Amino acid sequence: MIVHVPDRSRLRAGDHPRAALFLDRDGVLMEDVHFARSADDVRVLPRTREALDAVRADFALVVVTNQSGLARGFFDEEALAAMHAKLDEACALDAFYACPHHPEGAVARWASTCACRKPEPGLLLAAAEAHDLALDRSVMIGDAPRDVEAGRRAGVRSLLLENGHSLFEALEWIR
Repeated sequence: MIVHVPDRSRLRAGDHPRAALFLDRDGVLMEDVHFARSADDVRVLPRTREALDAVRADFALVVVTNQSGLARGFFDEEALAAMHAKLDEACALDAFYACPHHPEGAVARWASTCACRKPEPGLLLAAAEAHDLALDRSVMIGDAPRDVEAGRRAGVRSLLLENGHSLFEALEWIR
């Protein structure tokens, strides 16, 4: 698991336990580019920042994303960090939890089955433990059944974005 917590993150001691909004990355926050490989591939979806700003006071904003492109050798950790830095600059997120694994990966250290690759709940559980997040008050938003299943397995209310619905529309449901 690869974790990045931006310097200006609001996840600090003293204001916990708090609810989290767990967000899949590709297709929820940014365009789903098949194996985004660099920061140039990060294109934030319309109204994403506006949607996040509307719920920022109530939720820690935590990205949970499968990034098997690392295991497949399509990009490295530095490229992943650059992609997340660009996304953070646009969205002001609190933490990024990425699963680099894939059982058929070409990069030996990431070529494995793990407990963090969604639909397993490991990314959400690790974030909750590290930042004292209240899973029973948290929400998972994703664009694939594996995202919803990861949320369900972590004990989190989950919402599947489909048929062109946006994060902005989804957040109307949780407010």
